[in-house]
Amino acid sequence: MGLFSKTMKSIFLDDRAKRAGVHRVYAEAMTEQQKMISARDNEIERLREQVGEIASNERQELIQNAQKVRLDKAKMLDDLPEADRQKLRAIATKAMLGEGGDEGGSSGGKP
Repeated sequence: MGLFSKTMKSIFLDDRAKRAGVHRVYAEAMTEQQKMISARDNEIERLREQVGEIASNERQELIQNAQKVRLDKAKMLDDLPEADRQKLRAIATKAMLGEGGDEGGSSGGKP
């Protein structure tokens, strides 16, 4: 019983120890993987926020530039004499309604 018994005990104990070690290593690996996934997800969220801020800043700049251009153009129109403004209104109305003008418009003239 001595040598055989000790050998059998060491085999079974080693097998249990191996399984326990494998489970421990697996659990540690899963925990490490979860930490890496969590860190990756946090980094992705941080980058999304940065992109949102950049896009938001660019959008604000575009809006401000568009408002400035609109004000500049409105100022130019305000500086025109009344007769010229009326002519522009008539041309714009015709263009919006799709009517051809006398100045070579394609939709109102003869083919």
